[in-house]
Amino acid sequence: MKKFFRNILIALILIPAIAFFTACDEKPPEEPKLTVIEVDTLEEINNAIKTTDSKHIIKLVGNIVVEEVVSGYIQPVLIFPEEKNYENVTIDLNGYDIQTEVVIAQEIYRDSNGKYVGFRNGTKVTTENIANVNIINSKTTGIIGSQTNTSIDYPITLRINNGCTVNLKNLNTYGNSAGIYSNGNYEGTSVVTAENCNFECVCDSDGAGAYLVSNITTNFDNCEFVGYSAYYTKSGTHNLTNCTFTANGTDYVYPPEHYNSGFSSNASALVIDSAEGYINTLIVNVYGGTFSTVADGAKDIQEFKTKTQSGTIEAYSQVKIYNLSQTDVNYSSDNDTIIFVNAN
Repeated sequence: MKKFFRNILIALILIPAIAFFTACDEKPPEEPKLTVIEVDTLEEINNAIKTTDSKHIIKLVGNIVVEEVVSGYIQPVLIFPEEKNYENVTIDLNGYDIQTEVVIAQEIYRDSNGKYVGFRNGTKVTTENIANVNIINSKTTGIIGSQTNTSIDYPITLRINNGCTVNLKNLNTYGNSAGIYSNGNYEGTSVVTAENCNFECVCDSDGAGAYLVSNITTNFDNCEFVGYSAYYTKSGTHNLTNCTFTANGTDYVYPPEHYNSGFSSNASALVIDSAEGYINTLIVNVYGGTFSTVADGAKDIQEFKTKTQSGTIEAYSQVKIYNLSQTDVNYSSDNDTIIFVNAN
């Protein structure tokens, strides 16, 4: 009987230990593998965008080269959630090129044949559906846009209002007017975040690495902007962390000119323009970074306001510079809206 109870006691001691080691041996469940959709034509990638979800990743297996231009607009990679929400569209350049524009929009225009004709011609189509978009490059080569095709004005075009999220990572973009662009007719809760990207304008004059004038939120971390002016904005919230601003313009223009639906690069690096006719929200937070200019008189950071000849405008920008002192950058603020915070 004593032996019987001794065996029971040993079993009671061993069972928890066995259970412990068994639990430790169990591997955590593996995340489901994404289904890869391979594309190398405009038709293939646009069809994939319409059908993809969080279980898929669209991967380039060759350069997408587009030559078709309709009513002055090159036919784009179009992310337009017309019929349903695009919960998760993920595109990997995989080392290849998208040699056209990537348009992320909640409003477009189409001609009678259903072709994309930008935002001025044809029939306007709008949607309140949202698009959550990830565009990455898992390799070191590959671009969006072109260094030679002048039909590609804005390799990344944003015309979004509410609810959209756009994440960009490890991209190199080249456009004839800007490397990335958002339009001033749009505002809302959408958020654009970019990490380790290079946005470059390859024009000879009047262009910017980034021209962003929608009233949405944009976050850039460790990105580079290259253009006649590097970064030009009139509206929105901009958080710029450890970015590089390279203005290669040779002709500094001051006082600045007002453009109703565009901008005039003045050869300064970071340009903050309270402009008549735009949504009067302009918040710019600069967290460190480096700046360079070429033209005599050009500024690293420049704030001003512009108006039409007969119009009026009060400066509405709010600019805060962190981790840089007033001696670290060559700046000017016509309306005293630049504040240096926690300077070195």
